Amino acid sequence: MACLPLEITNKIASKYPGCWDDLDMIVDGVPIDEHCMYPIAAGISVVTRGVSVSEAKIKLRNNMELIADATTMVTVASWRKHKQIYKFEEEMQNLLLEQGDSDLVLPIEVLYEIPYSCIYVQLNNIESMQNDTIDGFFVSFEHDMNTSEMELRLLVVYSNGITSPIPIHLIKGATIAEGFKKTLQIADMNSDFADKYNINTEDIHRWDKAALDTASRLIQLVLYICSQNKEIEENPVQKKITRKPNQNNIKDKFREVQMWDCGKETSEKIRKINLNRSNVQYVYDGHTSTGHGSPKSPHSRRGHWHHFWTGKKNSDERKLVLKWLAPTFINGGNENEVNINVIGDRN
Repeated sequence: MACLPLEITNKIASKYPGCWDDLDMIVDGVPIDEHCMYPIAAGISVVTRGVSVSEAKIKLRNNMELIADATTMVTVASWRKHKQIYKFEEEMQNLLLEQGDSDLVLPIEVLYEIPYSCIYVQLNNIESMQNDTIDGFFVSFEHDMNTSEMELRLLVVYSNGITSPIPIHLIKGATIAEGFKKTLQIADMNSDFADKYNINTEDIHRWDKAALDTASRLIQLVLYICSQNKEIEENPVQKKITRKPNQNNIKDKFREVQMWDCGKETSEKIRKINLNRSNVQYVYDGHTSTGHGSPKSPHSRRGHWHHFWTGKKNSDERKLVLKWLAPTFINGGNENEVNINVIGDRN
């Protein structure tokens, strides 16, 4: 069975033999944030091994592919430890994507609730701004060894295997929206790249803005995985063959992949709603409107996030809790309300 994140992992290992052991040796004893397994600086050391620091800088300046390889390398090096893939039902995926950037005024700390140091989120029928199909994206943490700042990294993977990183700065005490804003500000300051490759700075800004627009949608799926009331269960087919990687002898085989299905119950409810769309009442922000014929998708832009803190301030028990509040639909002509706002808590 095709598994693009696994294919990319093996491709990197083939291109840079011994890279996994090299990374482990490089980070051994180095003070790195607990959420980041391998910083990009470690990947750069591997892809430029055998040359001096000054020569490495020249190589990186003249070969952007090396930086891309370093970024991909540290990402898949972290992912291969547990090989976790989360796949959303298409209806649930679209429901979350439609929330876009309208609901990102959330504490940045919630992103630290990602269950592993790196996961892969597989998508359904999503196209990029270049009209390329996106297979999915890795989610991992980056600890900048120069500034000590933390980033959440989305490494978008296209169906042809090409990857594209999107960083989100994790500013302590700030919101996710502010992290996006800082990313765009830093991107605008990096004019050296544009000058070297004779690229119009306006084009760079436009590309960065489009990339962040994409990230603002994809981050909704990440938030769902971080939420307390997420609806996630292990894929029953993959479960039959899954053998968790032996950390002392990782094989990088498909049987080591563990897959999770997200939003199956909610998607089934949405499918039932869509079967009866001739007369649908939408309930949103306390207002009710009625659509006839073939209205727009009744579940667009209706869900939102709710968060609160538990535990005593400035204590180890202090915890941020995130919940997804789904939309509520009422089927016209049917006395029974169809409510997808109730999703049972799951671990």
